[in-house]
Amino acid sequence: MNEKNFRIFYGKYIRKQRSMQNLLQEEVAHKMGISVDALSRIERGLNSPSFNSSLLLEKLLQLDHQYILQEFENYYVDPDEPYED
Repeated sequence: MNEKNFRIFYGKYIRKQRSMQNLLQEEVAHKMGISVDALSRIERGLNSPSFNSSLLLEKLLQLDHQYILQEFENYYVDPDEPYED
């Protein structure tokens, strides 16, 4: 799994889900205890959330981590791309 590709996919997915639930970045960031800038950087794929932050974010948005990984693998993983750690 290419980390950069996943980071971008994850950010877009989080932003889409947050928007679909009519939640502002300010609301989600406040509930997570992070700055709006930090959440914005996650949503733009510039930063990856910590493990704990990703769990909290997914809980707040009522998302299933396993489903997110499956979506990434189903639609965004190139089988010919070499595996990167």
